[in-house]
Amino acid sequence: MTELDPALVTLGLEGTRRYREAYELVYRREATKPNEIWQADHTELDIWVLDERGTPVRPWLTAVGDDHSHAIAGYAVNSWGGACQSGGVKIRNGTPDDIPAVLAMFDSAVAWLTAQGRTGQWGSRPFTGDPRRTQQVTTWAESGGMRIADIDATPAGCVVVGPAHDYVTPAAEPELYVQALVTDRRHAGRGVGRTLLDWAAQHARGLGVGLLRVDCYAGDDGRLVAYYESCGFTRAEPFTVGEWPGMLLHRRP
Repeated sequence: MTELDPALVTLGLEGTRRYREAYELVYRREATKPNEIWQADHTELDIWVLDERGTPVRPWLTAVGDDHSHAIAGYAVNSWGGACQSGGVKIRNGTPDDIPAVLAMFDSAVAWLTAQGRTGQWGSRPFTGDPRRTQQVTTWAESGGMRIADIDATPAGCVVVGPAHDYVTPAAEPELYVQALVTDRRHAGRGVGRTLLDWAAQHARGLGVGLLRVDCYAGDDGRLVAYYESCGFTRAEPFTVGEWPGMLLHRRP
């Protein structure tokens, strides 16, 4: 041995604290006096209220605490959804004002699929201007289960959670079901869909639910099924709705 590991030298000569600051991969500072470090967190409350539009929502509690004394320095209750953010993607509650944007997301997805000759999933017609599709998105927006992913304040994706669809086998335990997921093709490659699915899993955990399920189109090359598997889902069972082939998948939050 020709020399000592620099980390060991730091530990021996400068002590544990300096070693942790310089070499530990995860380091948590400890406050030495009140108001030196504050920490903030938010959680969705287990109650329902009406927001300013009269839509039932679960409010979010945001609390700020002093790291040294553990006193609560402040708190706020809002209906805006906690706006969690991951990798530049901000997730918020969806509202009826988002209906045109969500329809446009489906339009972009349909156009992209059609260009590849893959019309089996959602057909080839735009959702915008279709009364049935508009009513479907309106129902999601009014359900309280729709979330929008924003990138630079622009809607980039949408997920809807709630009860399972009536065409799949009922779950044998309490669950949260992903009723819909769509992303705007202009933001492809930004991980929007994966971020929304991770939010759904986190939301299920917050509800005390141990099962998250989703179904998807299973035709063509099965690429969509493989996508959900890459997001942590496992195949449960295939099904058909008329001639439309689907796959039911599940994930443990």
